[in-house]
Amino acid sequence: MINMEMADCRFTIDRKNRVLTMTEFQAEGEEQSVTLEGGQMAKLLRYIVHILEIFMWEQDYSLRPDEGDYDPFFDGEEDFFMEDLKNGLEVQPIKEPERNPSWRVQVEYTNHTEQDICSYEDHMPDRPEELYLSLLEYFEPEDEVF
Repeated sequence: MINMEMADCRFTIDRKNRVLTMTEFQAEGEEQSVTLEGGQMAKLLRYIVHILEIFMWEQDYSLRPDEGDYDPFFDGEEDFFMEDLKNGLEVQPIKEPERNPSWRVQVEYTNHTEQDICSYEDHMPDRPEELYLSLLEYFEPEDEVF
């Protein structure tokens, strides 16, 4: 049995101000924010970087629709390819599908390196799903003790 959950929301983590924001688009853009204690924010960011290894996601997942178009036949055939390049080179941007990505993560590190990781697959891999579920927990009401 497949357990599927539809979600249309965006999480934003502001490390400097220690604010985690969730915008729910299903609820007409309703926005909720929580301020984390310094230790909580550090723990969350360590979890994202060291446990989920977000910096590796671009390599771990087949993210762009035309990424598989690389032809190993040309690998090592630089002379043939260079002859073609002498006649001109046209660079095509990555063809984005006409639909929106199923999930996207944008990260800016303190050294100003940026990642824009997105997928058009119908399913969410384990690590992005784990990140989604862990961020969602910050916005779930506390269980009442009877």
